[in-house]
Amino acid sequence: MNPLPLALRTVAVALIASLLAAACAGGDDAPTGTTGATATTETTAEASAAHVAADPCAPTEGIHSNLPRRCDRGAERESIERPIAKPAAKTAAADCAKPARVIAYAQDDWIGLAKDMAAAPEGCIEAWISVPTEEGADRAWLTTRSRMKQRFAAIGDNVHPLPEVNFNDWNAWGKGHPDVSWLERGRRARAEMEKAGYDFDKGDRWALNEIPVAALESGADRDAVRDLITGLQAGSTEPTGVVYVVMNKQGEGMTPALEQALRGWFADGPFWRELRKAVDVYSVEAYASIRDTCEPGLSAKRQIAGLRAYADHRLRVAERLTLPDEGAVRAVLGRSVPLVNAAWSWPDAYGYTAVAAGPMERFVGLQVAASGRVLDGALTIGFAWAPKRPDGMSPATYQRQLGRIGGALRDAIVNENRSGGRTPVVPCSYPGARLASWG
Repeated sequence: MNPLPLALRTVAVALIASLLAAACAGGDDAPTGTTGATATTETTAEASAAHVAADPCAPTEGIHSNLPRRCDRGAERESIERPIAKPAAKTAAADCAKPARVIAYAQDDWIGLAKDMAAAPEGCIEAWISVPTEEGADRAWLTTRSRMKQRFAAIGDNVHPLPEVNFNDWNAWGKGHPDVSWLERGRRARAEMEKAGYDFDKGDRWALNEIPVAALESGADRDAVRDLITGLQAGSTEPTGVVYVVMNKQGEGMTPALEQALRGWFADGPFWRELRKAVDVYSVEAYASIRDTCEPGLSAKRQIAGLRAYADHRLRVAERLTLPDEGAVRAVLGRSVPLVNAAWSWPDAYGYTAVAAGPMERFVGLQVAASGRVLDGALTIGFAWAPKRPDGMSPATYQRQLGRIGGALRDAIVNENRSGGRTPVVPCSYPGARLASWG
């Protein structure tokens, strides 16, 4: 094929540049796609990660993730103007023996989500909600947002911020600072959070977001994650961290290659020993898709079983292995809580959730019923919250529907935490959907 004439190539380059700039500007209708949010380390993706550092909106060939890139994440708004739904009448006098512990990753709307959780019946929910960093003077996304503890405290005494440290952001920053080790990056991230008022020896927690899929396959990636966590833990003697680990898409199913990668993941003793010292909650993304769950005609029980098989497949692999450092692996996995999908409304990325509020409410309820774990005597549930206004939907309609979904999520958690008299979960249905197999 003949190359394009110079003039046409010049026009094409200018057009591509303008499209990338528009994508980086964000907004409700920013395009979705594969992210650089889970960049690999220098050893495994030098050229690709350098590309991310130079232009986080550029294609990220070789980077393992299915999440939105930073430039696709809109304005990272702390709150979307929307109603906060009142608890359902049937939960107003809920009998919760102990508050459910909620671990939430919030891409946007963390203040709105805090208000949703604060509206739960007293004694039913204790929520920890991650808050992303903001862009600093050097244009790196490493600055901890200030006054979040005060903001959350004003909303309710049962909601708490989790300052987020993003593996990908520190990986990209490191391309321009190659002499700064991963251990030192962790220390700097902790110092940044402490400067914002967090005290990790007095009950606060940090969240490490997006431990990459590449760490399954590469010891060098695991070493980077391990050293970053060591720096984040610093001098604390008790575990202070929540980690979010990227997982495969629901529709992919278990494969021999994935099982082999998991064997290497669980066999890395130093990695798991460090996690054991630092990690309070180990949360693996289980971003189910409506198209891979809501098969018409299936009962809620069957759909819940399918969701559990997907969320727990890594645990099932570990159970079959003889491990060199079994005590550390079992201890961390004993703190495991799936991070399920309350991200609405996405055509891909988090898993297909581009539906109206009603079907999303049922989908969220099923995931809550499928994912709860008991940690320290309390029901513990994790989920991702990432609002995105559907194309063509008016802001007013979007705000109302998002408020419904936030309320339904809270009520589903309260319902699951009741000592008795739970409302039965309703199955979801979507034309053409098939329940993915992870058996």
